[in-house]
Amino acid sequence: MLQAYAFELPWDSSCCAARRNCRTSRSATDGTIGKVKDFYVDDQAWTVRYLVVDSGSWLSNRRVLIVAASLDEPDLASKTIAADLTCAQVRDSPATETHKPISWQEEEKLLTYYGHACYRGGSALIENDIASGSLMPARPLAPRPLEAIDVPRSPPGDPHLRSCAAVTGYHVHATDGDIGHVDGMLIDPRNWHVRFFIVNTSNWWLGYRVLIGTDRVTDVDWGDSKVAVQLSREAIRNSHVYDESQPGADSDFGIYGGD
Repeated sequence: MLQAYAFELPWDSSCCAARRNCRTSRSATDGTIGKVKDFYVDDQAWTVRYLVVDSGSWLSNRRVLIVAASLDEPDLASKTIAADLTCAQVRDSPATETHKPISWQEEEKLLTYYGHACYRGGSALIENDIASGSLMPARPLAPRPLEAIDVPRSPPGDPHLRSCAAVTGYHVHATDGDIGHVDGMLIDPRNWHVRFFIVNTSNWWLGYRVLIGTDRVTDVDWGDSKVAVQLSREAIRNSHVYDESQPGADSDFGIYGGD
């Protein structure tokens, strides 16, 4: 069951650099990286793979990608997310065009730079970390300087890696008709797993918001901006209305899947 500290995407929050102390398991803040602007999600493993962070004035408003495997659980009270990085590492990280799909070349260079194993299509890093219940590798590889990274030519982009901002607003189709549009996503911060779509039923059902588990999603059509789910309109109408003030309440997680 999803715990009450689940949180919605998009989420207005800050990201800070904090190095972990292996002896005390506490973090020492190195500085603020910037404001979280978007989340890149893998629609096969349904996990957050990257945060898009606006660095603000200290890096001339450059937007940087932070690998989810370097993140601690977010502090929902202060709306901050700590990353096991230094500000110097973020400053010297590979430049990426965050308004475009991320290419395999960019992704492999970024992961190698931060000292994480490369993967394709949700393989080693994602599968192993989901199995262990965490996206935090026990022993990350040593970071490597950019000039030492040689990335082979790769396909132009990952069709399964998309931004939360892009998916928000997509039309949602049940097995027997439209039901509304995507309002956001509900995340389990223990492993950065996307558990539910938050769906606004619009004119079909008085604009109520409902949760639909990502395990009920059968297709995401990026070209037509549509999400198909394996549920009937009647099943959704008979479900509980989502109460954002109590995202972990049992009553919010009836028939939708995602348990």
